Amino acid sequence: MSQKIAQIFTLYADGHIFARPQDIVYTDVTGVMVRVGSGLAGEEIDVGAKWKIATGLLGRVGYSLFIPTEDLYGTSTLAHFLEVELRYTY
Repeated sequence: MSQKIAQIFTLYADGHIFARPQDIVYTDVTGVMVRVGSGLAGEEIDVGAKWKIATGLLGRVGYSLFIPTEDLYGTSTLAHFLEVELRYTY
């Protein structure tokens, strides 16, 4: 979802659900076989703003919060991400 606030400024918010469609088996660093079941992997919420600074020049700042499923990752500690982007397209 996004909302243009002015001709050059846009706010956005997105939500994502991550799921594993099938079981996986892998070997961890100690050589032990690990089986991870299918199901919910976590959710993510993204919010941010885009700014059209000049023709071809775009600035963006965004914040993301990932909420992992403890059964899959072994933790329920939230993961925070901050993105800052300056992009020029000619």
